[in-house]
Amino acid sequence: MSILFPYEHSDATRPAVRGHVGKYATRTINFLQLNINGTQRKVAELSGILHTNNIHVACLQGTKLNHKLSFKIKGYTAIRKYRPISTGGGLAFLVKTSEVKYIEVLPNFPPHSTTEAQSINILLPEHTITVINAYDPDTAPIDTLFLQDLAETKILFGDLNAKSPFWGNNLLDAKGKQIEDLIDDLNLTILNTGEITFVSKTNGTASALDITAISYLSADKTRRRVLESAINDHYSVLTSFSMNRDSPVQVKRSWNFRKANWDGFTQELENLCSNLPEQYDLEELLSLFTRNIRNAAKHHIPRGKRKDSWIPFWKDQNTEELIHEKDSISQKLQVNNNEELRRKLVEISHKVEDQISVCKQKKWAELCSSLDPRKRTSSIRESDKDFN
Repeated sequence: MSILFPYEHSDATRPAVRGHVGKYATRTINFLQLNINGTQRKVAELSGILHTNNIHVACLQGTKLNHKLSFKIKGYTAIRKYRPISTGGGLAFLVKTSEVKYIEVLPNFPPHSTTEAQSINILLPEHTITVINAYDPDTAPIDTLFLQDLAETKILFGDLNAKSPFWGNNLLDAKGKQIEDLIDDLNLTILNTGEITFVSKTNGTASALDITAISYLSADKTRRRVLESAINDHYSVLTSFSMNRDSPVQVKRSWNFRKANWDGFTQELENLCSNLPEQYDLEELLSLFTRNIRNAAKHHIPRGKRKDSWIPFWKDQNTEELIHEKDSISQKLQVNNNEELRRKLVEISHKVEDQISVCKQKKWAELCSSLDPRKRTSSIRESDKDFN
């Protein structure tokens, strides 16, 4: 294993199953997620949170660990993953092996990806829960294809520095759109309820960066809440999974196959597969083939409609920048309510309104100039829907 994953480390021997599940095994699994931003001075406080809340599995981001640093908490087994190239980053699972049995999942990590992730299977008497712990730096793009390789994931915990109204932010950024698509691809649903999980100590801005998602079939078995404990800029998040409730039926569609360009899809897939190397083994070929299918699908199969994911037609780059500035001022105002911030908020609000008005006029003019009177009325009506 050390040849394939030279930067990973685990206190447990892999891939052996560790932990105990017997007659008195827990019927509820408590998960903790936290971007801890370094562990060395925070072990005692973290230990208190784990034991106070009876945490069975902790998913930590930003551990900043390496091979020379020790990280042990009584009653827990640590499964660590280091950032391979630079300092900082790093992930760790803490598993309460006296009550939980687990086995580590070892996906094929891309060597140059900035997205960090690790995964374990929690083995319960009648359930297997696959958990992924993920982090992505603020300025780096998210490797969603890499995360999709863990398509059997049941629960996703992560600080991916992505913003979306789906998990409590006032805006949708590029990363947020990527994660929304990823959530659909993996048939997950967001458990966030809009609570703030991050408050900057330097400027007071607040946002929801810590994402929790679970498969649709298990959504009603979970409870999520943000704890009052904040070791650093991020608040700890507790998610409890119960094994005693009925599951809902999934009705959501991710792709609109009726409008697919199958000829284009087939041609692109054939072109991509023509470059597959012959020396790969069967599992690696399957992984590459699956990735090629996803790439071709994104170009030729439109997404199915999703509720609450509509993006206004008038949101250009200037408008988005102004809205982002407005949200930033609004968040500061929640922390420090003063006259200067209120004045700035009023000014930026007027700028946003003016910019939206300009964009609407521009988009409407573009639509009118592109209309063909020879088209059927229904086609024109379809084009007009985006403006309502």
